[in-house]
Amino acid sequence: MTQQVFKDTDICTTQAFEKIDNSNGKIFRVRFEYKDPKKKGKVRSMLARTRVKKNITGKGLGYDPKEKGLRTVYDMALARNTNDENCYRHINTNIEYLKLGGTEHNVYKCSNLSKYFYGKAENENCPMCNTKL
Repeated sequence: MTQQVFKDTDICTTQAFEKIDNSNGKIFRVRFEYKDPKKKGKVRSMLARTRVKKNITGKGLGYDPKEKGLRTVYDMALARNTNDENCYRHINTNIEYLKLGGTEHNVYKCSNLSKYFYGKAENENCPMCNTKL
């Protein structure tokens, strides 16, 4: 069994969402695995940004995406390649990669990091962001 070495640019999911929330409209690239059981194992790459107000109708989703562990972003590649007016998409917690501000980050789930560092995931804090699991 090989020992995994973490880099200074490696972050956990919580930190990735904080970086996305604080990106102030900067363009970023993200790669994540679909949560839909029909698309299990499929990975989606997206060139996106936050704080886009284009084609906002005022109609709500009926729920708060942040409560469900999602972030709403504007998919720039989709907007460029289609005439679709609704290019807003959600990013879920299965993030694997984030490139923001020229820095590439490998993203790990907090529970996986806890298992790696502590040998278990229950009643522990994430070693990177210190949130309770």
